[in-house]
Amino acid sequence: HIITSHITHHVGIAMGSNKTLGSRRPIHIMVEHDHDIGGKKLDDYGPIDKHEVPMMPWEYEVDATLSILIQKSHITVDELRRGIEALSGEQQKNLSYYEKWAASMTNILLERRVIKIDDLHRGTDKDDGSERQEFKIGDKVKVKSETTLLPWPKPHLRTPGYVYGAVGEIVADCGEFEYPELSAYRRKGMKQRLYRVRFAQKDLWTLYDGGNHDTAVVEVYKPWLEPASSSSSSSSSS
Repeated sequence: HIITSHITHHVGIAMGSNKTLGSRRPIHIMVEHDHDIGGKKLDDYGPIDKHEVPMMPWEYEVDATLSILIQKSHITVDELRRGIEALSGEQQKNLSYYEKWAASMTNILLERRVIKIDDLHRGTDKDDGSERQEFKIGDKVKVKSETTLLPWPKPHLRTPGYVYGAVGEIVADCGEFEYPELSAYRRKGMKQRLYRVRFAQKDLWTLYDGGNHDTAVVEVYKPWLEPASSSSSSSSSS
């Protein structure tokens, strides 16, 4: 009974019993998932776009990749559906149809050990020049946005979201360190230079009502920075 209770707890089924000795029936616990939006208010999702949209070349590639993976018994349609249903609410809302396919296929292949995480890293490596870019104290820099194609997986451990796209000024060079974006996955790579960047508080927070000279200093690794154009620069001096 203890073993049965332990197993059924993990599969989402509680074992109940009536007053008749030895008579047991499974009580299925309904778990609400983010993908299951039938009957819900869809205010957060907006109107359904019923226009025909031509498929992009990469979407044909995703579709073809699934067919190949199924032929090679690396994935099943049911597994694909399970992977899509496991996506977070934010992903369910924002990812396109074939982006959900791609995310599900990737997760299932990792789960089944058909591919390794390093295979993905190699596939997304991109030399954008950030490895070679150097900055000095006083330089105006811009933090790359969350949507920028970067040569490492998420989450981005050391670059807070509130500075994405913000322009600041280099105020200190902290030296070179093991890059946490890689070491979080036990990957090795070049040491990266860490800078302290000063931002105007009013540039970081839309509703900030403090003084115009209030600033915040954030440590940002070099690959996240790019030179700020003169048109996008803003004052961040104290």
